[in-house]
Amino acid sequence: MQDVPYMMQPMVAGYDDWAAEQNPQKIVPVRYHVNVFGSAGSGYELFEDAATEAMWFRASFFEYLETSPQKCFCTRVKGDSMHPTLIDRGTVLWQMANRYTAEGIYLFRQVNELRIKRLQMVNSHTIRIISDNADKGIYPTTLLNLSELQEHEFEIYGRYLWNCGIAR
Repeated sequence: MQDVPYMMQPMVAGYDDWAAEQNPQKIVPVRYHVNVFGSAGSGYELFEDAATEAMWFRASFFEYLETSPQKCFCTRVKGDSMHPTLIDRGTVLWQMANRYTAEGIYLFRQVNELRIKRLQMVNSHTIRIISDNADKGIYPTTLLNLSELQEHEFEIYGRYLWNCGIAR
């Protein structure tokens, strides 16, 4: 156990006993679309044949969020326009949503692109699309006039709940 800090060695040595005591009945699956990437950049085309696996969470996590795992799903992130909030190639947990409810991060389709951005309603037909990345020269804030689009050209799929990623 050379690579384990001295104070944590008992924890590592006792892992198997600890793991056996855990209650898998308190773990629930969420649909994880492993090959669906929401673009945190300039846009990513929709992938029609989503490969779906399970990502596992504690049931109490959804009780805390006041939602159910059936109404949630996970996708991946591609790009760095939402950095530092979301990491390129990270995973995001979304609550299904088909409309804007309040300012926040959303997964949405804009024409043929699946995008991840912060949305802010300006008025009844205009949405401000914001990247969290501070480099506004590369990732400027834009306005989307919904009255200029056909109904099928803009669709919200989910509202951000949680994410994980590996920092490089």
